[in-house]
Amino acid sequence: MIARRELIQRYGGAREYLDQLIAFAEAVRIELASDSPLLAQYDYECWMAEIKSYQQFACQRCGTFVLADPFGPGAYMVEQYTRVCDMCYDELSSTSSTMQRRLARLAVYAHDHPDCCAGLIVDTQRRLQMNDWQLDSYLGLDDIGVARLALCPRPRPGHEAVDIATLATIAGCSEAQLQRLFADEVQVGASALPGERPAPRPFRLDTDEALPF
Repeated sequence: MIARRELIQRYGGAREYLDQLIAFAEAVRIELASDSPLLAQYDYECWMAEIKSYQQFACQRCGTFVLADPFGPGAYMVEQYTRVCDMCYDELSSTSSTMQRRLARLAVYAHDHPDCCAGLIVDTQRRLQMNDWQLDSYLGLDDIGVARLALCPRPRPGHEAVDIATLATIAGCSEAQLQRLFADEVQVGASALPGERPAPRPFRLDTDEALPF
C-alpha cells in the first residue's frame, strides 16, 4: 500500500502536468478559429468541461474526491492550495485553525461565486482575524444563519438599503449588525472567545414582499 506522503508527492506531479495541459489547450483554443474542424473533432468544450469538473472535485494536494454540499464541492482553501479535502485541511492546519474550518470552506465558494455574500463574509473575517465562532457573535448569527447569508447575492447597486434589510431577515440578524459586512473601516472585534458559541437564533421571514434577488 502506498504511504500517504508518497501518494501526495506522486499526485503533485500529475496535477502540475494537468494544469499545464489545460493552460496549453486554452492557449491553442484562442489561436484557432471557432469553426476549426480540429475543435469539432475532439469536442473541445465537452473535454475541457470534464477536466475542469475533475479539478473542482479532486483535492489539489492528494487527489481525493470531495463530496458536494450546498456550497458546491466540499473543499477547503488553505495557504498554497485553493481546494483540498478535509483530511489535507487537518494536516495543513494548526489546532487553532480548526476553528476557522467554515472560513476555509466559504473561501472556495466565494472564489467560484464572487457575486454572492460569501466573499464579504470571508473578507470581513480575515480582516478582523476572527475565528468562525467569533464571527457568529459579531453578526449575531448561528452557523445556519451564516450559511444562508453566504448563499445570497450581494446587494444591488442603488438598492443597498432595501437589499440589506432583506438579507438581515433571511439570515436572522439585525440590519445594524449586518451593516458591519459593508463598512469600509475596521470594526472592533467580537467579544466571543475561542470555543464559545453564540446562542442559536430562530429563522423567521416576517414579510410578504417578494425578495429582490
